[in-house]
Amino acid sequence: NGHRDIAEIAGQLMEEIKKNRWEKRWIQHSADEPTEVQAQNYRSLVGIMRKYMPGIPILDATMHPDLAGTCDYWCPKCREYQLNAPSFEALRKFGDKLWFYTCCEPGGPWLNRLLDQELLRPVFFGWAGALFNMDGFLHWGLNQYRSFQDPFKLSVVKHGTFVYLPAGDTHIVYPGKDARWSSLRLEAEREGCEDYELLKLLKQKNLTLANKIIKTSLRSFNDFTKNTKVFRKTRKMLLTEVSGR
Repeated sequence: NGHRDIAEIAGQLMEEIKKNRWEKRWIQHSADEPTEVQAQNYRSLVGIMRKYMPGIPILDATMHPDLAGTCDYWCPKCREYQLNAPSFEALRKFGDKLWFYTCCEPGGPWLNRLLDQELLRPVFFGWAGALFNMDGFLHWGLNQYRSFQDPFKLSVVKHGTFVYLPAGDTHIVYPGKDARWSSLRLEAEREGCEDYELLKLLKQKNLTLANKIIKTSLRSFNDFTKNTKVFRKTRKMLLTEVSGR
């Protein structure tokens, strides 16, 4: 039965974690995007995992704050976080961590890193993370090419009968001759991650100034500049303040 299978798998995994002393480095995923309809089953699943993987925190892509008391790391899509921010922020008071993520959605005005969007958007992952004090970003997807897909020639991929995944959703790297090749989107996101760390340093020094600098280019997950000149000026302000020059 399901209990037996999960217990066996979790037990084997926990043995490996202990053998390699990964207890302080491991975060466990249990289910993808659990909903209110699945709440009872999800709570049962998490309970089983906690029994056989004691002390290991659980992170799931969760859009429903009413599942409080289940996972340790909440990870809503950026749109769902912003639309339900007070409820998600309340979970921090219980010691929970708060991440965010994007995948095939959201589109339109929201931050994402799809192939047909401005390269500033993945840069702003780090800036939005700093503005909303996010603890991390869930990364989808690195190299999830379909078996029939040549990512150099095919970006929009059929998913099911009537659904197509948007351009670039399946990957942010490309298959190179001897190793994975990076993409402009990945390099842009890397820049944003570096900015996130700089903004954390500035927040420790001057929280009001750090937030003022962020809001010069980004106000929320769906309100940000698309003007690279404006952003470069903003980043120069950040570098100047952090360096003390």
